[in-house]
Amino acid sequence: MALLDIFARDAFSLRSMTAAINKIPLQPNYLGTQEGLFNEVGSSTITVMIEELEGRLSLIPNSGRGTQGNALPPEKRKARAFICNHKQVNDQVLADQVLGVRMFGSETQMETVAQKVAERLKLAADSMEATLEYMRVGAVQGKILDADGSTITNLFDEFGVAPRAGIGGLPYAGW
Repeated sequence: MALLDIFARDAFSLRSMTAAINKIPLQPNYLGTQEGLFNEVGSSTITVMIEELEGRLSLIPNSGRGTQGNALPPEKRKARAFICNHKQVNDQVLADQVLGVRMFGSETQMETVAQKVAERLKLAADSMEATLEYMRVGAVQGKILDADGSTITNLFDEFGVAPRAGIGGLPYAGW
């Protein structure tokens, strides 16, 4: 079935739709797919704790057989509390977005509320995944950044590690 040719301003001319192109932005997710690099764990609390056990390797000197050996230095433990970030999207589907609107890519079907809601939910989920990947990239570089580029957490300061120049001049934590 053909559509009205609104571009010719002639209500009686028709033009057939031969294709529909849905331009989907690039969905970066490389770091999120790397096994064991980021293990996401859900939390039912606002604050989470990370416990650190700092072991030390020591060179053990020679000692005579049957004599008292040297004791290894004690391990140090430290716990850090982190407040969980809150990411929220407020969205809505208004009647004007579906009333009398043709479904994308169709010449005959009308947009439905369920389809529009699903479309908006997919967009929100994809945006959340892009946000998480952005934060993962920041974590690898030592600073977890917010969407505006401000620092949420500086991992170098938090864990007492000095940044070193790595590949391409990017900080390298050396963990």
